Order: sequence, then C-alpha cells, then structure tokens
Amino acid sequence: SILSGLILSGTEKILLLDRLAGEYVFFQDFFQYEFRFSTRRPILEHLDTLCCYLKEQKAIHFERGEIEVQPDGRKTLKNWALLVQSYLEAYWIVWETLLLKPTEPLAGKALLKDILQNAKDALLLGRIQCPEAVSPVVFENALQALQKMRPSRAFKESLEKIMDV
Repeated sequence: SILSGLILSGTEKILLLDRLAGEYVFFQDFFQYEFRFSTRRPILEHLDTLCCYLKEQKAIHFERGEIEVQPDGRKTLKNWALLVQSYLEAYWIVWETLLLKPTEPLAGKALLKDILQNAKDALLLGRIQCPEAVSPVVFENALQALQKMRPSRAFKESLEKIMDV
C-alpha cells in the first residue's frame, strides 16, 4: 500500500526503485506502531518483489529498477494506496495539531483532546476523507512515532503528497 502511494505520488514518468526505497524506509519507520514490516530481506529485494507483483497485476511496467505506471494501472495502485489512507490522514492531523500548538508537550489528555477536535473539524470540512482517521489509538501511536523522529515541516509535505494520490 505504501509503495503504491509512493508510485502514484511520483512526478516523473519513470521512477527509480532506488529513490523510492528511501521514502519507503521513512514510512516503514514512521508506521512502526501500526504495521509489521518484513525485515527478512534487504529493502531493495523486498521492494523488487512488491514491484514484480504490481507488474503481474498490470499496474506498472517494471524492469531493471525502473517503474512506469501503466495506463490502466492507476486504478489498481489507487486501490492499494487507499488501504493506508486513514493512517496517513490520522498522522497528518496529529502533525498539523502539533504545528498549531508548538509549545504543548507531546503527551497528555489535553493534547489528545485537541487532536481529536482538530480531526473532527477536518472531517466535517472535507480536509480528510476517512472517518477511520479519527482514532485516539492511532493518534497516540502517531505521537509516539513523532517523539522518536522529530520531523520537520518537510515531513508534513511528504505526508500530504502521498495522501493526495
């Protein structure tokens, strides 16, 4: 799902698997509290396997580490990307709330209440699409991940880019 979102968010006609690997590892680390990622194989080998699967599904053309979205493949990729959409939106809401309250500590019931209110407002205003994104458990996981990562404003832009696929 994350790989599909990264492929769809790419601006080039042909994407390089090596470049996507760095972004994939970022999201793999970021969502460590939500998903269990395979670590049995090196990341490029794992992504190569995923790309071969997407190629079998006729979503992409994949050869020698180069990825090109097939004309009819966008729908398939979009369907896969939608599987993580609610998590992306929830993490984005947490980050946006923290930007609005930069002096608040990264914990506490008051902060969680503010995040929840921001999420409800965002859902009503159409800034997020998934009602499942309004999840206190996911918000707490996002706060825990953000404490470890100390992301910059560029992080928010990365989330928005992959959310908009």
